[in-house]
Amino acid sequence: MRSASEPARIAILCTGLSLVAILALSWPLLTGRVLAGHDMAPLLFHGYEMAANIADGVWLPAWGASLNTGFGGPTLLFYPPFLNYVHGLFALGGFRLAETVGFVAIALWFLSGLSAFAFLRSMGLRLGAVMGALAYIVMPYRLIVLYDRTALPEHAAFLWPPLIMMVFERIASKQLRSLPGTVLASLLLSALLLTNTPSTIFSGGLIAAYALYRGLYRELAGSAVIAGLTSAFLLVPQALSSRFLYSQTLLFGQAGAFRPSANTLFSASSLIPPFTQRVSFVVTGVTLLGLTCLLLILAEKERRQVFLFWGAAALSAFLLTLPPVGPVWDFLPVISKLQFPWRLGAPLTICTAVLLAGVAETRFRIASGLLGAAFVVSLFLSGTGTMPRTLLTLPADPLRGPISEPLLTDGFTAEGFYRGRTDIWFLPRDVKPPVLAELTGQTVPALATLRRNHAALTVPGGSLKLVSWRRLEQQYLVSLPRDGAMVFGVLAFPGMEVTASGRTLQTFSEPSTGFLAAQLPAGSHSITWRWRPFEPLVTARWVSLMTACLVALFLAFEALTRNTNALSG
Repeated sequence: MRSASEPARIAILCTGLSLVAILALSWPLLTGRVLAGHDMAPLLFHGYEMAANIADGVWLPAWGASLNTGFGGPTLLFYPPFLNYVHGLFALGGFRLAETVGFVAIALWFLSGLSAFAFLRSMGLRLGAVMGALAYIVMPYRLIVLYDRTALPEHAAFLWPPLIMMVFERIASKQLRSLPGTVLASLLLSALLLTNTPSTIFSGGLIAAYALYRGLYRELAGSAVIAGLTSAFLLVPQALSSRFLYSQTLLFGQAGAFRPSANTLFSASSLIPPFTQRVSFVVTGVTLLGLTCLLLILAEKERRQVFLFWGAAALSAFLLTLPPVGPVWDFLPVISKLQFPWRLGAPLTICTAVLLAGVAETRFRIASGLLGAAFVVSLFLSGTGTMPRTLLTLPADPLRGPISEPLLTDGFTAEGFYRGRTDIWFLPRDVKPPVLAELTGQTVPALATLRRNHAALTVPGGSLKLVSWRRLEQQYLVSLPRDGAMVFGVLAFPGMEVTASGRTLQTFSEPSTGFLAAQLPAGSHSITWRWRPFEPLVTARWVSLMTACLVALFLAFEALTRNTNALSG
């Protein structure tokens, strides 16, 4: 008979071992170094913009005034906001943002191990749950995501899939009623959506397959619908991004080295061939580890069927990363935007962690532990130990200081770590090639005056003075000897409005640059530029708000009912 305290002891063991593993793998980040993979700069941009907007009273994703060397950008409207909020709130609390990113990554890494443990325990595993959780933490693909790519949104997204599948498992095993479980799963799925879009698609396929395998058809459909409605404020702009963004061609199957078919395993025509070779070895090795574990499990008589599902899922994910499947990725409208089939390393990591947990419950537990350790160490040493190349020491955080200041000509954009950085994936559609060339550092800067003065007049002899600057609203005093245009140092984008002494003016995209412009009559004027949410963004936000309120009311009612029943019982 099991001791009543055995589950607690197993949980404590898992927590302790996970903490030791995290401390070992993240030691460089705990000793004064910061992440510096190729996704690091955008992460800092986005965190800064979110913090600056919040400091200015704007809590929802909005226009980013300091993006693109001070000409602004709509990135926050299209980019999943979970990490932006976390990083931004820490920055507002006075923490150094470049270091905050690393510490948040460590915390999420640790929590993802606990989420894997919770899922494996819901499957009825004991010590195997501990081993599976550790495997989920130390798998080489996790190290590539964090240290090689610094893809923090994908790193953070590892937290949610085990929790979602835990809820589905508890529903299937009658430990959780269907309706509350569906609502809970929808909240966790919303969190995944708001963390990383590609991870939602890649890991979402595994989550959906598991729910269907467990016979939870209605629960899967219900949670997906509720999550979609809750996340509408992000999903609607993303769905319509080709209307608003210049760079959407980079996301489709015909986009050169960004084609999914060019980035299958071991492809010589990939975007970054050395990296593709490293990640290809890792994905292949993790697949072999998972299938080896499956063979050991099949030697036992118990629980074969459930682990056959995980083996089949691992093999399917691996096959989808191979070159023969590349043209299919290019052809499918949504899938072609995902660019890199090797991102299926995320669901592969989940599957292999479950299979290692399963074999740890058999008579081969010692062999499985040694096998898992050998695979992980060999893969790490063979090319995934990229920490020395992707870490650096900053003498001072570029983003430390008064977060609400308009840092357009010094501070934020003058730091060497950021100079010339442009958010190429989220430039407004109307940006013109000469401006794009300057923003991406291909030509000598010619727009310094516009950036410094925030606006310019096309009429000689006129005068312009900036009266007040806020991130989404700026005021000027303008005097013109005759009719002419005023060009703002802001990339034109929907939601922008210009008024002259309270009267709305007709705006247009300046033909040679793509900056916002307005035609002004002769005379003196008080000019106001502002950005406000536009349709269909406004409607999407209301849908998200109303859905979130209904979910909150339902959960409050459930909690009240449960407490009432407990008291009456």
